[in-house]
Amino acid sequence: GFLCLGGSTGRFVDQLQPANAAGEQRYEIDLNAIPLSFGTVAAAPGNRWAFQSWSRDQGPMGQATSNFSPAVSVEIR
Repeated sequence: GFLCLGGSTGRFVDQLQPANAAGEQRYEIDLNAIPLSFGTVAAAPGNRWAFQSWSRDQGPMGQATSNFSPAVSVEIR
């Protein structure tokens, strides 16, 4: 996938986890502490947030590669 960046960005560092056998991951996001480059913020009604996952894959020759999920946009209501 492609890395989609724009505006303020943040990283969920403490949520690192392996994918299941189907390649799926599940994240529970604390809407009161969304990380940004300058700290955390609380989501508010009317906000739109975009999320994307960054993963490491094993290539065909055993080397580690990076991959990105499609971005998902969420509107807070």
